[in-house]
Amino acid sequence: MAEFDRHADGYDRKIDKSVSFSGRDHDYFTAVKADVILSALDTRLSPTAIKVLDLGCGTATIHRYLNGALPGLVGVDVSGESLKVAAQQQPTCTFLKYDGNKLPFADSTFDAAFSICVVHHVTPEARAGFFDELYRVLRPGGLGIIIEHNPYNPLTRHVVNTCELDRDAVLLRATECQGWLKGAGFTQTSANYFLFTPFEGAFFRHLESALKWLPLGAQYVAMAIHPESQT
Repeated sequence: MAEFDRHADGYDRKIDKSVSFSGRDHDYFTAVKADVILSALDTRLSPTAIKVLDLGCGTATIHRYLNGALPGLVGVDVSGESLKVAAQQQPTCTFLKYDGNKLPFADSTFDAAFSICVVHHVTPEARAGFFDELYRVLRPGGLGIIIEHNPYNPLTRHVVNTCELDRDAVLLRATECQGWLKGAGFTQTSANYFLFTPFEGAFFRHLESALKWLPLGAQYVAMAIHPESQT
């Protein structure tokens, strides 16, 4: 994934180009994902009192939506150039580089961790290690959150097929993602779909909530808990 070094400066522009047909820009979809993450954390934890990892943070565009609510947010990525952009845009945040294998943290460091549209860039043979590391750095009772593209959505496939950032993408279904989480040791896995429309307003928020079970949203969020103890 270090090939993202060459995309660091123009990352948002390239995403905007691929989603322009929707009438929305990358910033809109980033804000939606931030809401999904904060909602998940509110359900399980007290966000202001926790330490959270953004695994595969890239240029950290989502951090401007999360910093106020998550003062303990830390970002890691394999792309050094992306991290330079992240540090320039979010100078109060902590960003670290890692090798794509071993995260630079001790066991049980974080209360929660999320990864946004990263797993589809991880080769299938390396995914077990990715999820094992996610599990390792979470404390017992911690929350793992994975947001990914939904391969069942035709517009999502169009975006992936036309975005130069996704040339290596191997999409995975929500059930596959839950399987990787379970394989790493997580329990209480669940998945919800979102971004059924690019529209705002109370009606569309209600629609999104009512349809979250339906595997047709543009993206999904898979969540799981690091168990308190192993038996």
